[in-house]
Amino acid sequence: MTLILTLSHTLSAFSGSVGLLTNILLSLLLSMLLGLVILSLNLSQIIERIIVYVCLWVWESSACTTLVLKNLSAHRVRNQHSSIMFALSTAFIVFLSTTADLQVHVGSWLGLLGLLRFQVI
Repeated sequence: MTLILTLSHTLSAFSGSVGLLTNILLSLLLSMLLGLVILSLNLSQIIERIIVYVCLWVWESSACTTLVLKNLSAHRVRNQHSSIMFALSTAFIVFLSTTADLQVHVGSWLGLLGLLRFQVI
């Protein structure tokens, strides 16, 4: 994967293709996003246990804590699917809003520099 990105980055630099460079950076950001979601799945069990012990330690008995932990382990696959969907949709929304904000700022700078011409049709 790294070799492909390096070669295509070099190709886009030599050919002067900004579109290819943008596509490479976009695919790199999306692959990092997917990797972080997978990393969060590996840490979810530890975080669930910490949250259960912190929230139920003071107010509930140990039997209730055990029951909640067994319930979490019994429904682990369904919980993982839900957390994947939630994390990917949230990350995608943040990614789109950041990209749109970046486009607005670049467009405003190009407009200030006089490099961007708007045509009214």
